[in-house]
Amino acid sequence: MSFTNVAMLILNELGKHRDEETGKFDLDAFKIVYIAPIKALVQEMVGNFSSRLKVFGITVGELTGDSQMTKQQIAETQIILTTPEKWDVITRKSTDTLHKSRLVLESIIARTIRRMEQTTEYVRLVGLSATPPNYQDVATFLRVDDKKGLFYFDSTYRPCGLQQQFIGVTEMKAIKRYQITNEVCYEKVLDQAGKNQTLVFVHSRKEIAKTAKFLRDMAAEKETITQFVKPNAAVREILAEEVNNVKDSNLRDLLPFGFGFHLECLQLPIESQFVSKLADNLNAEIVLGTIRNRDEVVQWIGYTYLYVRMLKSDIVHSAAVLPQSTKLGRIASHYYVTYNSMMTYNHHLRPTMSTLEPFRVFALSNEFKLPVRQEEKLELAKLLERVPILVNESVEEPAAKIDVIVQAYSQLRSLLADGKQERSLVPRY
Repeated sequence: MSFTNVAMLILNELGKHRDEETGKFDLDAFKIVYIAPIKALVQEMVGNFSSRLKVFGITVGELTGDSQMTKQQIAETQIILTTPEKWDVITRKSTDTLHKSRLVLESIIARTIRRMEQTTEYVRLVGLSATPPNYQDVATFLRVDDKKGLFYFDSTYRPCGLQQQFIGVTEMKAIKRYQITNEVCYEKVLDQAGKNQTLVFVHSRKEIAKTAKFLRDMAAEKETITQFVKPNAAVREILAEEVNNVKDSNLRDLLPFGFGFHLECLQLPIESQFVSKLADNLNAEIVLGTIRNRDEVVQWIGYTYLYVRMLKSDIVHSAAVLPQSTKLGRIASHYYVTYNSMMTYNHHLRPTMSTLEPFRVFALSNEFKLPVRQEEKLELAKLLERVPILVNESVEEPAAKIDVIVQAYSQLRSLLADGKQERSLVPRY
């Protein structure tokens, strides 16, 4: 079942608020927040849920960076679909609006469970994931009773059975071991070439295109490429047409040969990344007023997935914390800015700065750590010549990329605003 189909378990919750005599639902008695990892999935599911649940009078709303909701709309909506980052922002700013990537999920789940225990206002948490091997740790984090609240669906639930075969690679040298592993993979894929489609899972995103290219190159070298893609003109025409719709350069390179990829990889045990954002999340709780002293800091950490994994893996972290809200901390929490960026602004921003200087400061923001890709350099070079404020850095530097994007975006908004103003002056008949 897909995420959207499994999510229809909300019907079970809906059934609890149905009047047996009239068949009507008490729509003010419940509220469901569904957190999906990306905006595109949120938008897809809003349409899916809306069409399925409209017969019950259920209102479904989208709460993302692209679609805001007022307090009244939130109050009148039964199912809110949002992203982790957006829900983190919402729950940081208010404790009464509603009773929010994996790291952010850890923060909002810990906040929700802690608040639930402090206020005794019960919130049901339902977690759904595809293939986490250490699902028991996730259950512990969610405070799930593993005897009645934990459900694990193994391979026997698959509609099509799978066979497993383990192949050992004993080579000790890493580079040679990697080569042998890829060669074994090629042989297994070749066995099914021309008969069935084959999915190859790898352990990291950077290996996805790399592995696909290896399989393509090996097939070309061994002259078996026609087993992966039929040599007739119709197939090649279809693939050539589809290539025009592909933005990723690696995928454009592979598709004509019958190879493609999807940017998902085989999940390893889920580890906490909370330490990398510990300062930002702690600051948010201090500003929110849920942490007032060192004892409450320790208590709060006990609600995190980091704490669960620390108990299992003997990881030790230490920190000296003085829970005190500052003006800069409140600004960082309210506007969802990392403490590293606030330190940068505090160090560089001055009231006497020229128009040029703030662009350079904001380009140094921790949130803007974007690499400059090879395929972007030509367009960035063109923009460097056209932006209104001179960029001193070269096209190779990430700061230059950010500076150019910010300036180009500002110019575009200005042009759009001018266009709207001009249209408003045109007389209508």
